[in-house]
Amino acid sequence: MPFSLKGIPLNEVFVPREVEMHRLEEFFLTPDLARSRRKTFVVHGLGGIGKTQLCVNFARRHQRKYRSMFWLDGSSENSLKQAFLEIARRLP
Repeated sequence: MPFSLKGIPLNEVFVPREVEMHRLEEFFLTPDLARSRRKTFVVHGLGGIGKTQLCVNFARRHQRKYRSMFWLDGSSENSLKQAFLEIARRLP
């Protein structure tokens, strides 16, 4: 499945969050035989603090290291269900 950031919001003014980026990179990029090959990381916090842009920046920075990434809109139960349906349609 080709990598795509279609539908992922982009803000041209990204405020780097090095501590948080390091945590994402450490979790996803550090080899760990005890962990599953599929990893999930939940980013949460108050609205407007840069969670989305942190994740978008991570995806853009490391897209060549992955065969696929999925973006789930968790803003409502319905949007989350729609996101899962879209992923299912894209899977071979």
